[in-house]
Amino acid sequence: MKQAPPGQASLGNESMGRRPLSRFNAMRHSVTMAPGARWLLGALLIGLSVGLGLWELQRAGRLSVGWMAILLAAGGTAGMVLPSGGLSRTEKLYLGVLLLAALLFTGTQLTRVTDYPFSLTWSEGEHLWSASLFFRSSGGGGQGDVIIPNYVTPGLYGLWGMVFLLPDPGLWVARLWVSLTWILPAALLALLLVHRAGVGGRWKRFLQALWVFLFLSQGPIYPPLLLAAVIVALWATPSRKLRSLGASFAASFYAGLSRWTWMFIPAAWAVLLMLPGRESAGEAGTSAARPHPVSQYLLVLVGGFAGGLLSIWVSVQLTGRPPLVYLGSVQHPLLWYRLLPNPTFPPGILLGLLITTGPIMLALAGGAFRNGVPGLLAQRAFAALVLALSLLVGLVVSVKIGGGSNLHNLDMYLVTLVVLMAARGWPGLLTEKGDAPTRRGLPIVLRHLILLLPAVWILFWARPFRITDGERAQDALKKTIALIQSAAKGGEVLFLDQRQMLAFGMVDVPSVDEYELVEVMDHAMAEDEVFFTKFYRDLRNQRFAAIVSDPLPIVWKGEGRAFGEENDAWVRYVSEPILQWYAPALELEDQGVWVLLPRE
Repeated sequence: MKQAPPGQASLGNESMGRRPLSRFNAMRHSVTMAPGARWLLGALLIGLSVGLGLWELQRAGRLSVGWMAILLAAGGTAGMVLPSGGLSRTEKLYLGVLLLAALLFTGTQLTRVTDYPFSLTWSEGEHLWSASLFFRSSGGGGQGDVIIPNYVTPGLYGLWGMVFLLPDPGLWVARLWVSLTWILPAALLALLLVHRAGVGGRWKRFLQALWVFLFLSQGPIYPPLLLAAVIVALWATPSRKLRSLGASFAASFYAGLSRWTWMFIPAAWAVLLMLPGRESAGEAGTSAARPHPVSQYLLVLVGGFAGGLLSIWVSVQLTGRPPLVYLGSVQHPLLWYRLLPNPTFPPGILLGLLITTGPIMLALAGGAFRNGVPGLLAQRAFAALVLALSLLVGLVVSVKIGGGSNLHNLDMYLVTLVVLMAARGWPGLLTEKGDAPTRRGLPIVLRHLILLLPAVWILFWARPFRITDGERAQDALKKTIALIQSAAKGGEVLFLDQRQMLAFGMVDVPSVDEYELVEVMDHAMAEDEVFFTKFYRDLRNQRFAAIVSDPLPIVWKGEGRAFGEENDAWVRYVSEPILQWYAPALELEDQGVWVLLPRE
C-alpha cells in the first residue's frame, strides 16, 4: 500500500470535509490577489461608504455611533482589500479608515458649493463680502468709501478674495474656492512633511500623509497658517542657509499678514525642521548626528522676526488702519470654564486636547527624541518651549468670549506637533521592523490611539452645510430684494448681515459699511460703550432706511446654554436697541433673515 506524504497520513473523512472550504479559500485568494479586482472592490467600498455617510449627514445632520461604527468597519475592510504592498495587516486597516475619514471630511467641505443666495452659516456672507474688498476697484481702506472692518486681515481675506480676480465669479465659485482652501493647504503640508521625513515606502508614506491631513483638520486650522508651514517645509533645510532664512522671513511675513499672533511661529518651525534628526528627503533614512552652528538657527529666528514686523507695516498700508488695531479684542472677558465640559463645546478644551493630542505627547515624551536622534538637551528644551508657548496662547484665545466651540484656536500647537513628529521620523506611526527610527516602538494601544483617533474625531464632529428648499429660497430672495429696493428710495440700507448680496451684485442700493455683523459682535462682547454711542445715535435718528439682519428675538440664555454669553451680549447691545427704533417688516425664519424698517 502506498504511504501518504508526511502531514497527510490520516486524511479520512476530516480531509474530505475540509476540501470545499480549502477550494473556496483558494478561489478567494486568487481573486483578491488580482490588483485590478482589488482596486475595483476597494474603490467601490470606499465610494459607497462615503456616499452613504454624506447622505446620512444631510438627512440627520450628524453621524450616530452606529453609523460611525458601520463606516469605520467599511473603511477598514476596504483598506484590507486594496493592493497596498509594504503595509502590515493592521496598517492596511488604518489606511482604509483614514482614507474614508479624509474623503468624508472633503465631501462635507464641498457641500457648501451651492448658489443658495443666503448665508450658509453665521457671518458667512460678511466673510465673503470682506474678502472682496481687497480686489475691488474701489476697495481698500482709504481707497474710495469702503471701510475694511478691524478683524479683516490681508493674509486670510486676501486669500479668500482671490476669486474676485475673475471677471464675474458666481456665489458657488466663491464657495468652491473657500472650500478648497480648507482642504488643499492641509493636504499639501501633509505631503511635504512626509516627503521630508522620508520614512517608509510609497504606501506607508501615503498612510502617514492621510494621518497628518486628518490631524490638522481636527481644529480646523485656518489656511494661511498652513500655507506658512508649507513655505517652511518646502524651503527650510540646514544645508541651505540663505534659502532657510528666506523661508523663515516669507512664512513669518505671510502669517503676520493673516493674524498677529502667528507672526513668529513659522521661524520656530523652521528651526525644528533644521535641528539634527531625520534628514530631508534627499538623505532619507539616515540619522543626522552632525550639529550645526547655533548662529545658523539664530539667523533663521531673526529672519522670522523681521518678516513678522514687516507684515505689520504692510497691513497698515493695505487696510488704512493703525498698527495692531485688532489688539482691542484683548478687552474680551475670559471664560475659563470652557476649558472643562460645557454646553458650547461638550468635551471642553482640555478634554478635547487630551483626546486629540494626548497620545502623540506620550509618544514624544516616552522616547521619541531618543530613537535615532541625538539626545541634545538644547533641542528638547527648544521643542518643549515652542510647544508650551503655542499651547498657552491657544488656551488663552480659546477661553475668550466668542471662542471655545472647537480646537481651531489651538492651531499653532497642532501644527507644531506634526512638524515635530515629522522632524523625528513619525515615532509611533510605524510598526514594521525595518523602520529603524521606531523599531523599539510603542505600546500597541497607544499606536492605535495615535492613528485612529483623528478619523473618529472627524466622523464624530462632521457637519454638512444644509440649505432649505431652492425654490423657496429664490422666492424669499425676490421678496427681500423688492423690500430693500423700495426702502432704499428713502435713504441708506444697513446690511448688518447678508452682505454677500452686495459682494455678488444681487442688489444695488446705497449701503452703510461701518456697522458689520462680525465687528459689531466683537464690540458687543468687549462691552464697548464708546463704539455703540454713535450706533445708538444713528438708530435713534433713524439714519437707515432699512436694516437687513439675522433674526433678532429677545431671548436670554446665560452660561447654561451654548454661546450663552455671546447671545446675551448681542441681545443687550444690538437686538434691544434696534427693536426700540425699528420693526421687522419681513421675517424669513427658514433663511435666517429679517428686514426691519423704521418705526413710525
